Amino acid sequence: MSRGFNECYKFMGRGGHSYFDLRSDSKGKFADPIYGNRERINDEGYLTNRLSEEAVGFIDRNRANSFFLYLTYNAVHAPAEAPAEDIKSSQEKVPRAH
Repeated sequence: MSRGFNECYKFMGRGGHSYFDLRSDSKGKFADPIYGNRERINDEGYLTNRLSEEAVGFIDRNRANSFFLYLTYNAVHAPAEAPAEDIKSSQEKVPRAH
């Protein structure tokens, strides 16, 4: 918000963040608070999906205007977490070596 953006949905600090624990009161290695604009918020869901949902909402709200959207996913960082249905789908597509 201090760098010229009008809205933000973010966490600060290093790239690693829990993908499921989106509460501002969380403690631990991968538990920095989530912010909606300048306020700490408690959110629910899977972080990668929530980032996408917030971006789509921004596009919908601003579709009649020129805008710049900066969306960066942190999914390359630890911890290795994903929704169970995504893990199952990937395991079915890529069989494990015996």
